Amino acid sequence: MILLSFLLVALMSNDLNGKIPRSFAQLPKLDVLWLERNQLSGDSTQGDLDFLTEMTNLTQLVLDYNSEITGTLPDLSKLTKLKQLSLSNTGLGGSLPQSLSSLIELRRLYLDDCRFEGSVEVLQSMNLTHVYLEDNMFTGNIDDTFFAQATSLVHLDASNCSFSGTVPGHLFKLPDLTVLDLSMNRLEGQLPDETLSSVQESKLKFLSLHTNNITGSIPSSINKLKNLTTLDLSINQFTNTIPSINDLTNLDILFLGRNNFDAGPVPNWIKSMAGLTELSLKNVSLTGSIPDWLGDLTNLTFLDLGENDLMDTIPQSLGSLSELMVLILNRNKLTGELGLGGLSKIGECRCC
Repeated sequence: MILLSFLLVALMSNDLNGKIPRSFAQLPKLDVLWLERNQLSGDSTQGDLDFLTEMTNLTQLVLDYNSEITGTLPDLSKLTKLKQLSLSNTGLGGSLPQSLSSLIELRRLYLDDCRFEGSVEVLQSMNLTHVYLEDNMFTGNIDDTFFAQATSLVHLDASNCSFSGTVPGHLFKLPDLTVLDLSMNRLEGQLPDETLSSVQESKLKFLSLHTNNITGSIPSSINKLKNLTTLDLSINQFTNTIPSINDLTNLDILFLGRNNFDAGPVPNWIKSMAGLTELSLKNVSLTGSIPDWLGDLTNLTFLDLGENDLMDTIPQSLGSLSELMVLILNRNKLTGELGLGGLSKIGECRCC
């Protein structure tokens, strides 16, 4: 029998169906297998993925978006050269096996939008750079040990799971972290002001903690995260005044809506945030008038000031927001004429 010596097989984004051929295991030098976005099937509990254990030279295994690949995560401990494991949007589930810790070269792990559950403790000692766990049923407590050893982390998305605990301050000190998403979990307590205050330099660009139960004030020390382009702290239990965060001059997206802030006007410091493209202050007890200077934020494509106690007329300056596609002002106490005919892109919005 002649053994072929392919290095890469790329069959992604087709309409391939049926089980993944076991004959792939007969390609001893194959190191990259890309099969994502097909209609492939197989049940690991029936042995349909057992052949993977023989593919010991694999460095990348990508099976994303094959929803009929089901069962549990097979034992991949022999794939010690694996650097990327991508199983997003498959039907795989169950607990993460301890054998994952044998993948000493693994850097990128994509398990999002699957049916996994239980603890992620097996990942804690791995030197991962990109970790996607979102939209699963993982549980456990986020504390000072949560990915504390993953000092090379660049992206961590653990959103829409069932994690409890508090926002882990140590993650803000990771030197290369650019994306942190812990939204839609069960986090409580306050933001780690002391840790944020001690941050010297941060590469963090995306921070989302929305839909948790985080309490207390938003500390002004969040201004230390100077490279942030997206900050979403909406749907929590934050109190006191909305702090000035105008040191975050790179912000494109700022969502603070649905919190328990003290009643007050639209914060004046926002007028210096000329780069904002999306701003939500929905249901944060805003009072007074909509300020004219909002019309100077000409990059805005999304503006939500709904469900507040804003009064008087809608300022004509909002008609200058030529890029605006979404304007939400519902459930306020506004009066007078609209006069916003300049908002020519409102009808181009693809979602609300």
